[in-house]
Amino acid sequence: MKPRMPAPQDGVYAVIFAVLLVLLLSLVGLALDTGQVYARHTYVKHYADAAALAAAQELDGTVGGVGLALSEAESAATRLAALHGDEAVWNDAALRFATSADGPWQTRAEAEALAEDELLRLRFARVDASEFAPEVMEITRFFAPPEAVALPKLGGIAIAGPTMMQMMPLAVCAMSEDRTSARPVPGMAGTSELVEYGFRRGVTYNLLDMHPAGVGGVQSFVVNPIEFPDAGAGTSDDASFEHDALAPFVCSGAILQPKSNRVFVRSPFPADLFPELNSRFELASSCNPGGTLPDKNIKEYMDVSWLNNTPTVPYAAARDFGGKRQTIADIEGAAGTVTPQRTRDAYGALWAYARPVKYDATAAGHAGDKFVRADVTSLYPVDNGSTNNLVHNNSWSNSNPRAYLHRLAGNWVAPSGRALPYRRILNVPLLQCPVSDDEATVLAIGKFMLTSRAENGAIPGEFGGLLPAAAPAIMVRLYQ
Repeated sequence: MKPRMPAPQDGVYAVIFAVLLVLLLSLVGLALDTGQVYARHTYVKHYADAAALAAAQELDGTVGGVGLALSEAESAATRLAALHGDEAVWNDAALRFATSADGPWQTRAEAEALAEDELLRLRFARVDASEFAPEVMEITRFFAPPEAVALPKLGGIAIAGPTMMQMMPLAVCAMSEDRTSARPVPGMAGTSELVEYGFRRGVTYNLLDMHPAGVGGVQSFVVNPIEFPDAGAGTSDDASFEHDALAPFVCSGAILQPKSNRVFVRSPFPADLFPELNSRFELASSCNPGGTLPDKNIKEYMDVSWLNNTPTVPYAAARDFGGKRQTIADIEGAAGTVTPQRTRDAYGALWAYARPVKYDATAAGHAGDKFVRADVTSLYPVDNGSTNNLVHNNSWSNSNPRAYLHRLAGNWVAPSGRALPYRRILNVPLLQCPVSDDEATVLAIGKFMLTSRAENGAIPGEFGGLLPAAAPAIMVRLYQ
């Protein structure tokens, strides 16, 4: 039998197999390259997201906030990169700032040179991942050398900004439009007390009973917490002022982030929201127990053990005087000549949260050294005889924190369960008054500590100064 000779076409299969093998390996390599690009894109986007969120959290309307935002962005991106084995990530050119998520975007130098009103609204951060260090963009190639196929742009853009800010939907009129002023202290030649928008630190005010224009003026406001004049809303929705809509914001002490210092308001602040304010004292309310815990100190300061004073009410008594509805503590005049007279029991609770400071023209915010207990008599003069002067208790040291912060028996009461510090501090917008057409301008945000529960037409709040420049965001999110 003749041996069979191989067919001429048998070699074709070997060629086809070789070609298909090359193609198969190429597809595998391409798949590996694509996976590498996708994975690296995801990693780099995470770096950008982390940096943008960290930067937005630090923007507080000040030049210092811009620098801190840059520093925190670098730290966040670098920490995350280290988890993936990347040593170098950050480049300052990657970060830009703006007053809205739509831009226009500013470099650090441009942002720090902005006018004060624009700087106050600078709350958004954008990180362009393509500006990161070049080595972050490198991947291992399986299919083609770097010069053969250009890498796609990795990472993309991350934009972060605020969603909520620490501001109560409770507002009052600023008692003066001067951010700071000096109040001479009787009997202390050359010494003045710092006054901020007409308020004195350490004095407790009834936030429902004061007005810079005297009798008949609107004395309190509720703020729309979700709609704002400069966000496209021409008018305010009535539903936003209903109890069920407002209560969660009163419970939390925060509102959505406005884009400017303009807000919608109604007057007066409704008494049916008092329980939500009083949740800070562990009292019954509609607040979610898990989301709005009481203060760590629920002691109510109906009197003040550190002074020889038992006031008739926990806040300074209000009077119509000098064209204003103001407190006994704010009335100017020499002892014995002031009408109505200032009595020691009409000063209310003093110094539970804040101590007054001296006016210093050279200091930041003009806030100088704190007054000491020996200055009480001069700071709060009475008009019914020197024997009835307000005097500080000698058992209380000048170095002690104020009663609200000092765990001293009689001045501190802990709630029964979980709690949060500083829940009694209300960040209250101070409005430019008079207010017309339900729109108001916020001049600043004052810190007021609830000295006792809100009731009977009164919200007792001890003034503790102003928030720096603007209220910082308490929550930020990614917009892109």
